[in-house]
Amino acid sequence: MKYSLKDVCYLVEANSFEKSTLFEKFHLKNENPIEWKDGRESKIVSLSYNGDSIVFVIFIEELDGVPVAFWHPTSLIVHYGMIEDYFKKEVPHLYEGSRFQTTDANNFHNCVHYIKDMDKTKFKIKNNMKIF
Repeated sequence: MKYSLKDVCYLVEANSFEKSTLFEKFHLKNENPIEWKDGRESKIVSLSYNGDSIVFVIFIEELDGVPVAFWHPTSLIVHYGMIEDYFKKEVPHLYEGSRFQTTDANNFHNCVHYIKDMDKTKFKIKNNMKIF
């Protein structure tokens, strides 16, 4: 299934090594593994900052049947405030309430608990996604 950034239920900052480590830990070597389908969609984003470009890559993967966006900066200049503003504009539903649905690789367990506890059917209906 094709996903867009607006479909995701969580944002995770993780470079390719961190993402492969998370895949191994939570999918391959876990007693209660999450289903992980990688390589669904990717996007390169470039933001202009004082004549320079802030570039980051977004990969949308499917974890336990719901899309999760993994992202990491690739440019020499990284302005995390601008990147966060970009995500707040593109996926405002992840920034509602007192607990944002964003994390880094070190705290990825928060994403896993969120996905395991969420009502996936309700999420899929809300986002016009296939239920089965």
